[in-house]
Amino acid sequence: MLAAIVGASIWSEQLSQREEATAAATAEAIADACAQYLKAHEPSIAEGVITSHIEGLKQMDISIENSAGQRIGTDATCDYSFNTGETEFFIDSIEWRRQIDGVPSDINYSRTTNLITVTADEPEERESPTTTSPSQSCSDAFRAAAAVPLSQDNNAEIRETIFACSNVDEWWKGLQRYPDTFGMTYYLDSEKGLYVRTACTLGERSPVCKDADRLGLTF
Repeated sequence: MLAAIVGASIWSEQLSQREEATAAATAEAIADACAQYLKAHEPSIAEGVITSHIEGLKQMDISIENSAGQRIGTDATCDYSFNTGETEFFIDSIEWRRQIDGVPSDINYSRTTNLITVTADEPEERESPTTTSPSQSCSDAFRAAAAVPLSQDNNAEIRETIFACSNVDEWWKGLQRYPDTFGMTYYLDSEKGLYVRTACTLGERSPVCKDADRLGLTF
């Protein structure tokens, strides 16, 4: 059974003992009613402990522990109201936050719709690595290699690119910017290994080729 523990300080000391008993029973019933709505999303509430305290006018916070004494989620905030004669109460809304399958989620109940909605946090967006342009020295080396007419050998200029660029990524960006280096108009990413290996036959100890070896792109 659900149990509700209500602090004695909740109710005014000026109330008669009978009024106090009635108020305590009402508070316990409200806490129990709130918990019942949440039970569908946390079965262990059924055998747990609900501790309640009044937060404001017609508002109660309940903290929830399972049967093992482990706290479940944050305090659930329950808004409630009474009918005209205050002989019957209604749970108007509930807000609760806890993890579901490892994902922080907001659990909300609304009397208007009589539905409980669960809204999981959106996964954190990871910033994509910034795409940097080739350095000036890398760009200059490619510009020189691309400027050599196709009828002439530009191996010396290509060799310069793998020493002027710091890694494979920068070198590949430089080649895509100056496709005339190998007499092409564009390059597919799937061809990266082919062109890196071709260039590295001209300088295996260059920064680009050392990086290519680390990445497994060399022969």
